[in-house]
Amino acid sequence: LRVVARRENVTKVNFSERALTDEEEIKERHQRLNVTVNLTCEFSLPSGEALGSSEVPRLNAVLPIERGEKTYFATGDSLGGIAVFFRNGTLKGRVRVTEDPGGVRGLLRGQSQMVVFFSSHSFGSFSVTQIDVQSPPCSGWNSPVHDVVLDPSYQSSRVVLALSDGDVLVFSTTRGKSKACDLTFKFPHVSAQPFKLQAFRGHVMALTSPLEDTPRRDEHLREIYFFNLAAMEVGLGASPSRAITLQAAFKPKQPEDYALSAVYVGAQSDRTKSHIGIRFAGMKGIDLFSLSLKPPPAVQAAMSTVAGEQEDVSWSSSLLSWFPKIGIFGVALIGVILWNLRKAANQPRDDELDEEF
Repeated sequence: LRVVARRENVTKVNFSERALTDEEEIKERHQRLNVTVNLTCEFSLPSGEALGSSEVPRLNAVLPIERGEKTYFATGDSLGGIAVFFRNGTLKGRVRVTEDPGGVRGLLRGQSQMVVFFSSHSFGSFSVTQIDVQSPPCSGWNSPVHDVVLDPSYQSSRVVLALSDGDVLVFSTTRGKSKACDLTFKFPHVSAQPFKLQAFRGHVMALTSPLEDTPRRDEHLREIYFFNLAAMEVGLGASPSRAITLQAAFKPKQPEDYALSAVYVGAQSDRTKSHIGIRFAGMKGIDLFSLSLKPPPAVQAAMSTVAGEQEDVSWSSSLLSWFPKIGIFGVALIGVILWNLRKAANQPRDDELDEEF
C-alpha cells in the first residue's frame, strides 16, 4: 500500500492571438487539470505466516482516519482482519473481526470516529484506538452483502444493506441509549440484480450492478432508483406508497459506477452544491450531473404534522426546563443579598459624620 500526497491545479488553455480553428476554439473554453503526486510512505499487510495462515492475505478495503493531529490507516483483508497503521507505515495492531468467506469487504466512517466494517454475512463497529470490536456484529441474512451505506440523517446509526439477490435491508444499531441490531424495514424488491448504494437527503440512490459472473452481464439494463426512506417507514396502505421517487435510465448508455459529491450541514445536505458523477461503460471520463431532491407532498405533510405536535408541547417542556435554572439563580441571589446586609450591619456607624451632613 502506497500513500501519496496529491496536489491539483486548474489552469486555462492559452493559445496565441492568431485566428483559431473551430476545434481550438472548443478547447479554449475548457480548463486543464494538472495533478501532481508525491510518495509519502509505503507499507504492506503482515504475511500469512505471521498471521498463522497458509493463505496470503489480500487487501480489500482502506480507510484513512483522522483523530486530532494524528492520522491512521485502517485496512480490511481477505482473512477477516482489520489492521491499523500509523501515518509513517508502522503497524499499530490487528484483530480478526469475522470468519465469513472473503473476509472484510468494506470499511465506512461511522459516528463518534468509529469504523463500520462489513463482510458477506455480518457488519459491526470497530474502534481504531482500542483495536477491538465494540459490540457483537449484526447478522441474520442468507444472501451475501454486496454494498453498504450509512444514513447520515440518523447520525450513522441506521445501516442500509444491499444483498446479492436484489434485496435491501435497513438495520438500526441503537435502541435508546443501548446498542441494538434491529431490522427496521425492507425495500420493495424491484430488481433481481444487486445495487450500489448512495445516501442523499432522506433518499437512497441505488444503481443496478450485475455480478461479475452473471450470464450476459453487459445486456442487463442498469438504472438508478431513488428510494424515499420516509415513505417506506410509513408503510403500505390504500394509496400509492411513493417508495420510489425517481427511476432514471440512460439507455443506450450503461452506467458502470457513480459517485456522489454532497455538502452536508448537520444531517442535511446543500442541494446547490451536490453533484453526481457517472462513469459509463465503453466511454472515457465521467458525466457530471447536478442533483436536487425534496420530499414528496405526503411526506412533507407528515413532517409538518410532527413539527406541529412538537410545538404544542414545547411551551410546557421549556417552562419545566427553566425551573431548575431559575431556582439556582434565586438561591444565589438571596445569598448575595444576605451577605451584603450582614456586612453592612457589622460596620461601625459614624454618628457625628451623619450629623454634620
